[in-house]
Amino acid sequence: MDNNIFIELREQEATQSYERGSWTNDIQKTVVEEGDQLVIAKSFIDTNTISQTKITIPSDYDIGYEFIYYVIKDSYITTTAVATDGFSATPQDAKTIQAGLSYVPCLAGAAADTNLRFMATFSYTFAKSGSTTLEHYGGVTIGISYSDADRQPTTQTFNLPRERIKEFGSNRVTITCNIMYDFRDPITVTSPSPHSLRKLNTEVDFGAEEEITEQTYTPVIGSYTATLKAGAYSPQELVRELNLMTQVNSQPLPAHLTADPEWNRSSSEFLTSSIKISNNTPLVWWEASTENREGLSTYTQPISYNTYIGASQVEWAYDENTNKFYINYLHTPFYDFDSGAEALYYDKVAADHANDYPNSWAITKTGGILFTGLFAVESDTQEHVDFFEGIMKFDLNTLLTRWDFRNAPPTGTVTARYPRVQIKEGINATSAFLSTDSLLLKKAAAVFDQKLVPTAAPTTNTLSTTTIGIYASETVTNNLFQFPYFMLEINAGYLNNLYSKDKNSRNIKSIVGRFYTNGSFTTGSESDSINYVHQGDAIYLSDFSIRVLNPDRQIPPNIGDNSTVFLNLIKAPKQIQQ
Repeated sequence: MDNNIFIELREQEATQSYERGSWTNDIQKTVVEEGDQLVIAKSFIDTNTISQTKITIPSDYDIGYEFIYYVIKDSYITTTAVATDGFSATPQDAKTIQAGLSYVPCLAGAAADTNLRFMATFSYTFAKSGSTTLEHYGGVTIGISYSDADRQPTTQTFNLPRERIKEFGSNRVTITCNIMYDFRDPITVTSPSPHSLRKLNTEVDFGAEEEITEQTYTPVIGSYTATLKAGAYSPQELVRELNLMTQVNSQPLPAHLTADPEWNRSSSEFLTSSIKISNNTPLVWWEASTENREGLSTYTQPISYNTYIGASQVEWAYDENTNKFYINYLHTPFYDFDSGAEALYYDKVAADHANDYPNSWAITKTGGILFTGLFAVESDTQEHVDFFEGIMKFDLNTLLTRWDFRNAPPTGTVTARYPRVQIKEGINATSAFLSTDSLLLKKAAAVFDQKLVPTAAPTTNTLSTTTIGIYASETVTNNLFQFPYFMLEINAGYLNNLYSKDKNSRNIKSIVGRFYTNGSFTTGSESDSINYVHQGDAIYLSDFSIRVLNPDRQIPPNIGDNSTVFLNLIKAPKQIQQ
């Protein structure tokens, strides 16, 4: 009998693959007897995708964006202003609509529509899958599809944070969603696939529904999907590709744009015409909430008054000083009337002291978009990919915009249910940076005029060179190199003891330091192995479930799918003599 038996456990020859760095190999039965040793002789961990200089996208990814629009109102709107600015005011309270605030375009549902339902929350929980080695659930972005108040197909995405499975207590996590939908069509999870969710031990349950009988207003939701090609990207190259995807406009702009409601809007969808997104139905614009205002004012816009809304620039960027990805633009800048350069704009308006409104205000942009969903799936399989959080390290819990619905004061005999949307610069929105120097009137007729507080004509335009961006929560360096070693977990029917603060990880078989990283792979040797000596009756090995883990027992983000482990069965001398 051979005293050394080597077992090759290769991810590329897996009987079943769960995710990159997690797989199962089935081999012919091998007996392990009294005194036999099991040692990890060699290990090759595919770290090509987490190299220092490149981020490898192993296959084509479909990158999806969902968002809502907003505009900055550029003057006071009253019932007397219709003839001059093309707007008509329909305030829901006694206050005049204030210029300089943000307003979100909404679609008005039919009053007392008995087909409408409201779901405030849903939940997800642990549901054991065939991958018995998984210690977590969640860690995925899901898409929930439903019919909106106009019975039009709509999808929103929600991030399900990764949770460790609790041995005792509840494994159910509640997510706020505030979805208003037409119950005649099913509300379903359309991405990722049920198979993908099962592999992550995750099950989604929808919450209780509430019947809606009030007049409803729901934000217009835009969407856009493009394909990120497979390849090895530096951080700078990755943002360049993302920007090419989001900034392209393949549609020519016809001369009759304003007059033609059937104009095919820009292919990027981020900047579009108000007439197009409304389907030739007047939009209702609701004020976004701030810390000081509830956001109750609203107005309508005649269908003939067609304007661009959204973000003319959607720009991803990479900061080499901090090694962080960030979003530089999700807005349309205000441009100087004379030079055409990006600018800050101060305007004077009539004072409204009765409602405590200021008599001057500043514009840092003309509008923009707010992300409500960001997701990525493999183009071929449509399997979920942890791209925006796992690779780019954005905190989707703060970046994605959610809203709840509030009841506005009655308009006649109908109570309106309206969305309360919050816009926070540097958190979920971008804008030009408003500096103290921007207060000075640079093109003043006299020195004294330069020193005047901007409350009188002429308006003050100051060129802008800095934006308030949205930064990722972690650096790329921390994303790619946030741990000093890998752990190899092998579930095959024999156990070791590896004690930590709160548990005994009995299937950890090797600890591979990252020092020995050469090219695309990190190499481990026998010295890394936690050796096992068998005691007792003979056992048979045939099924091996392998996972490559970082120290917190999670699979490293963006790990490759070409790892291999060589297991050495060293037979005891007494068996050799038989």
